[in-house]
Amino acid sequence: MMRIKFEQPYLSIKNLNEIDLPDFTMLIGRNGVGKTQLLEAIKQGYVSVAGISSSEIEMYDLDSFRLTDSRDANWESSSFASRVAEKYFTQGADLAPVKTAKKIFKQVISDFGLIEGSDSRRQFEEELRNTIVGMQAFGEFPMVTSDDALSTYCELIKNKVISPLEARYIVTLAMNLTGKFPHEICRDDILSAANFQGNFIENTLNEVFTRYKVDQFLWAHTEGEEGPLSFRDLMSQYRREKTPPWETLRENLDQMREASGDPELFNFEFSDPEEDRINFTDHSQYSFKTKMTNRATGESYSVTNLSSGEKILMSLFLATFNQRIGRRQPKLLLLDEVDVVLHPSMISALITGLKNLFVKNGTRVIMATHSVTTVSMLEEGEIFRVSRKDNKVHVSPVTKSEAVSELSEGIATIDTGLRIASSNAAPITILTEGKNSLHLKKWASLFYSGKVDVFDALPDKTGKDQLKSYGQLLAHMKTNSHFLIVWDCDAKIIAQKLTDELPKTANVTAFAFEKRENKIVSKGIENLYDEEVLEPFSNLVTEVSTSKEVARSFDNRKKTEFAEHIFTDGIEDHFQHFDDLKLVVEEILEQLKNQK
Repeated sequence: MMRIKFEQPYLSIKNLNEIDLPDFTMLIGRNGVGKTQLLEAIKQGYVSVAGISSSEIEMYDLDSFRLTDSRDANWESSSFASRVAEKYFTQGADLAPVKTAKKIFKQVISDFGLIEGSDSRRQFEEELRNTIVGMQAFGEFPMVTSDDALSTYCELIKNKVISPLEARYIVTLAMNLTGKFPHEICRDDILSAANFQGNFIENTLNEVFTRYKVDQFLWAHTEGEEGPLSFRDLMSQYRREKTPPWETLRENLDQMREASGDPELFNFEFSDPEEDRINFTDHSQYSFKTKMTNRATGESYSVTNLSSGEKILMSLFLATFNQRIGRRQPKLLLLDEVDVVLHPSMISALITGLKNLFVKNGTRVIMATHSVTTVSMLEEGEIFRVSRKDNKVHVSPVTKSEAVSELSEGIATIDTGLRIASSNAAPITILTEGKNSLHLKKWASLFYSGKVDVFDALPDKTGKDQLKSYGQLLAHMKTNSHFLIVWDCDAKIIAQKLTDELPKTANVTAFAFEKRENKIVSKGIENLYDEEVLEPFSNLVTEVSTSKEVARSFDNRKKTEFAEHIFTDGIEDHFQHFDDLKLVVEEILEQLKNQK
């Protein structure tokens, strides 16, 4: 059991009951009660968990639950990327790596007489850029064997700029993705690189396998110098005491496949370094690259063939190797609706994986969900309801039947779909999440009066998943209006999933807004508004240790108030960041015009 205790207010959570939770806990609750904020409060220490510090907790939501390159422990966090950028651009007056890189570039240009505009200068820059673009993602900065300017430059950059960096792979990846020289990359390039998924699953597997093989070799070599056992016996002893990761991977993929009931799940095999031999003279250069093949045909297989659900489950598995690749396994794992894109069969695999890979190995799990399927697969005693009265959040146990009944309220039904389909007042009808309809009704009245209508009769039955269900239903119905399903920026995966499923003849378009840089709010439709519009509906955030005001944060208790303000007083200038939606509407109107 784990006891959670309120320590101090966090955003809209001003109080919380103290309660013991099981080592595997599922949280349910209506939108807006504070499930995500509760998880964030636990992660940041505003709500404590007995015996567990904040540094021993990891939290993932749907967007962040993709473990990137394991060389950098917290690469997945934007704050980590910001620190990397800070060090690269502002580390001391003259010691900033970017300044060193620029000096090296100028030095090599001067030493080799590469005059600007000359053929030799153009050739040097072209070869250098091709070398950078040709780097392996997450790889080392390349060395070039020659006696010319390119070789000299690469050696100086590697030794004086790249190698000393604490997180060099994120910087080299920024260069690789943009094709820029080390002194040309900017802060945004590094932040973008931090969110690059690439073939991280395959790269992490390669690193995990390589690390185990090298550690096994070095341990046996060291022990062999002092003990009576042979090198071969010591290698076998290490293997018995520490199961190779490739065996653990195969075992757990089989378990998740069996739990899902889908024989096609993780339909691949992979090679391992079991029979590889390492020499002491070159063990530091040893690297293993796994080869993946289709389980049925034996043909080459790429991790890009994995579904989004399989990638989440693989990321979950790779997280269990934190200890093997230089990171501590967390004592508590917080998951915020990571099941939202999973097929029901994969939800069973997810729950099995969480319990077998984490809970059985000492990592406790608290997960929030809106999925009826998820709670229906749990044991009694694992489900807790999050509710709110004023500013106090209350967590209490709930039976599985109560949870299923509660989450089933408002699920898309044929009756509801027919009601939506009968709303044919305009060529385009927008269907959106909850109170977002107020924002979009105002937007439509200002820019597309008579051409775009917004369906707002069921604000309590238009959650993220429900919208997808409505879209699937409407796609197979004959309607006079073209339905545009609009999600917030934090539901792009769901929108894309619906887009992929829609038949070409469907009178349905799925759309999700792009996320903007916004200092006050990072999620929801509010993210699209300028900060001066949001400020009256935000709170000052203070630093706990100094009581200093450091930022502003949107007050989620005022979501409805803000939506009503926009609906009543909104003007065209408020919607200047809705241009992507305008483009989609214009395209649909043009299509409808051509169909006449």
